[in-house]
Amino acid sequence: MNLGFGAYRVALGEHEHEAALRYALANGVTLIDTSTNATNGYSEQLVGSVVAEFDRTQLHLVSKCGYIQGDMLLAFANKTPSAEVVTYSSECYHSIAPDFISAQLSLSLQRLQTPYIDTYLLDNPQYYLYANVTSLQSRQEHLPTMMQRIYDAFVRLEHEVIEGRIRGYGISSNAFSLSSLHEHFLPYHSLIELARLAAQSHGLSMHHFTTVELPINLLEQDGLTCATWAKMEGIEVIANRPFNAYIDERVVRMASYAYPVEYERVSNEFLDLLESFNAQSMQALVVELLERAHTFAWAEEYDNFYTLELLPWLQRTLAMLDEESALFLAQAWEKFLAHYREMVLFECSQKAQKRVASLGHTCEESMQKCALEFLHQSKKIDTVLVGMRKVKYVQDALTIANHLLPIKAK
Repeated sequence: MNLGFGAYRVALGEHEHEAALRYALANGVTLIDTSTNATNGYSEQLVGSVVAEFDRTQLHLVSKCGYIQGDMLLAFANKTPSAEVVTYSSECYHSIAPDFISAQLSLSLQRLQTPYIDTYLLDNPQYYLYANVTSLQSRQEHLPTMMQRIYDAFVRLEHEVIEGRIRGYGISSNAFSLSSLHEHFLPYHSLIELARLAAQSHGLSMHHFTTVELPINLLEQDGLTCATWAKMEGIEVIANRPFNAYIDERVVRMASYAYPVEYERVSNEFLDLLESFNAQSMQALVVELLERAHTFAWAEEYDNFYTLELLPWLQRTLAMLDEESALFLAQAWEKFLAHYREMVLFECSQKAQKRVASLGHTCEESMQKCALEFLHQSKKIDTVLVGMRKVKYVQDALTIANHLLPIKAK
């Protein structure tokens, strides 16, 4: 099993992201996974700028197309609706139409500064099912159209192989990890036949469908069925989200965080400080926060709460104070909230560990190690993608990959 660099949340201009990718490539990681819509195209641009410093022939670039978001969505908003474009929401359109694929591939090649992409994936093509299927009965009505869309996309992708712009193609889909009885399950057993027919349409004797990508982790194991099929067919399996599971529409982060030893002292000192300022409303809020630390599902849920609710309230409340007091209390809040977030991370990790243990997995060391070890032991994964936006994240992942497990970077 190999370790790949998941570039979904990195962006050009973020020096920390650039340093992380550069460090990963310099230390043996060779597979980079990105997409046309990731950070509005800036992910591909960052990958292209860093890859230019290395031997391109030793790297394996994976990108994807399908989503229409960000600046791309603004361009589509003024166009007449097309049957080839799925309008999933006001913020997300989707398409795997042949001309759209080729246009997106041209943009990817330009951003990545490369004449070819090793593997080009259709990104969650089941959005057609999301938009049209509400039951198993309606699934039967729409599934033929779904598979026809995939076939048409495969025909274009085989053409792009002939043109030399890609070396192979495949599908990245969260629906591969669903139960086969789920209305949005994407049937993968027929994909090889569709690829074979697509290749034949160009007079080719062999297809170039090489890869499937899907979420597999300790808490979401249904994807192993798809991975088993893929390995039997000689298809490469890329696992994403090794540390993040979606359970009951909430994210469970499978990562271990230490208890913040200074948390109680800092919290008590902050409450005393607020009492000395007679800041009763702030005191009440801190007490409420202390009681809520264990309720957040994962760090991003807290971060959203901070950005959308807590920070605006603090800004309004501090604005009512004199400048000196406002500055002093703002700094005190910053110190407290830094420790508070550490406590939220610890509480989230404790809950995740209990979920993992309920499935019979005892993580004697970190959950990150446990998660990668689980994927390795399945013997069905070729590459596991880890999002690594900081050099430390790369170092931590490589430590597990190179020393704690008999796997290697790719």
